[in-house]
Amino acid sequence: LSPGCHDVTLTAYNDYGYNTITKPCAISIPQSEGCTELFISEYVDHSMGDAIELFNPKSTSINLAEYSIAMYQNGAMVPTASQTLSGSLQGHGVFVISSPLTTMGSISDASDLVSPITQFDGNDAIALMHNGVIIDLIGQIGIEPLTGWDFGSNYTPNGSTFIRKQTSDRPETNWSVSALQWDLFFDFFYSHQLGI
Repeated sequence: LSPGCHDVTLTAYNDYGYNTITKPCAISIPQSEGCTELFISEYVDHSMGDAIELFNPKSTSINLAEYSIAMYQNGAMVPTASQTLSGSLQGHGVFVISSPLTTMGSISDASDLVSPITQFDGNDAIALMHNGVIIDLIGQIGIEPLTGWDFGSNYTPNGSTFIRKQTSDRPETNWSVSALQWDLFFDFFYSHQLGI
């Protein structure tokens, strides 16, 4: 299997028929050493605007047309919204997607794309996809937490900025692993840098 998140389908048969169950993103295949894959580096959930920042860990540019963002609102099993990206992102560069409702200047000034895909409310799963395969994930598909996603610290909806730790250099589809890869800030917008 290629690196990323893969669905698993189980079909059970008996004398009375069969039943099929599909679990989205049930298997996570990690990236190889020396990551060259785009990943979500920042997640802003703020009353003055939401945003997602993507980071290119490569030294060369990435074709963004191969990528899309999908949102799974309120525990949905299938995407409720999606946004295909375009253009290219230079090596070690960031690409910021912000909400059309954003009024925070630091987010608006840094934004490369304004899209309703970032109108999340803290309990929506957000997936970064490469050629249709989930490679990075915030939250868990099919689950709706009551107070928002636990980023390994106290989560405060509508006022938090989560930045991937500088030691995190690759995407991750297993939320139990990824949830511990974030630092919490309040009311600020930063730009990701690798610290490895």
